Amino acid sequence: MYNRRQFIKNIGVGAGALALLSKTQQGLAQEVGTIRVGYQSCDPLDLFRNSEIIKKFPGKVSWSQFVAGPPLVQALLAGSIDVGEVGDTPPIFAQSASKNIVYIAQEPPSPDSEAIIVHQASNIQDLAGLKGKKIAVTRGSNANWLLLAALKKVGLSLKDVQPVFLPPAIAQSAFNTGRVDAWAIWDPFLAIAQADNTVRTLTTGKGIVANRTYYIANKDFVKNNPQLVKGFVSSLAENDQLITQDKTKFIKYLQSASGLSPQILTVILDRCNFGATLVQPDAIAEQQKIADSFFEQHLIPAKINVQDSIWKG
Repeated sequence: MYNRRQFIKNIGVGAGALALLSKTQQGLAQEVGTIRVGYQSCDPLDLFRNSEIIKKFPGKVSWSQFVAGPPLVQALLAGSIDVGEVGDTPPIFAQSASKNIVYIAQEPPSPDSEAIIVHQASNIQDLAGLKGKKIAVTRGSNANWLLLAALKKVGLSLKDVQPVFLPPAIAQSAFNTGRVDAWAIWDPFLAIAQADNTVRTLTTGKGIVANRTYYIANKDFVKNNPQLVKGFVSSLAENDQLITQDKTKFIKYLQSASGLSPQILTVILDRCNFGATLVQPDAIAEQQKIADSFFEQHLIPAKINVQDSIWKG
């Protein structure tokens, strides 16, 4: 049995270390220092910090846990962390606010890891039924983009609904108590909500959005620590292979850290795809589409060129 209160309590600050591949060790030895990393619960970095690979890293790593991508981006822009992992939308807002941010890597699409849900008893039967309804969503999150794109698919926009911008924990409460009609949300919060079979999924991201995870960093940090960043990306790829080979081991790691049940964690990992790489052209095109859509909706102040913030390794 999972413990929701324990999970919310555990969304705080964590500590740990990164790992780097042996082929970069020589360069890293000259660059050893501290890298400050921001992660979210049950994401690949949460798995990475509990992996055996971290033992290979000769330097120090400080870890900070965030409840969602937007506050992580704020910490990155404020200089509190050097590297972080977020969904597809937070980097758009980050780039619109600062030129000192770069994408250093991506994960494959995981469209089933986010969804728009309603209660089983709701009279909302499809996306069109959201018209005029209150929908909880975290501003600037990947779910914000899912909501925008899903509404557009049925000829609606944010003006046709009542978006209620809330952080996940508060949105969860609002949804559970009926103060909102629907909730656009991602894992692990999605998996927790689905666990007791009292909700219904109107749509996942499948066929609507890619829902990629991105690793973003402070541009100055990357410039000053190129070998460290290269080793970081290589290590992510190596750890992703380990996750794919043996999810059971990583589920045990997450169960201890999050307080969630193995059943919920299995759902989360099964619908998350792993395979870190440098940012690919199709992902850049998708990010540009998101940026253009948010500009058209007046959600960011000016047009941005995503390509300008891509690190080439």
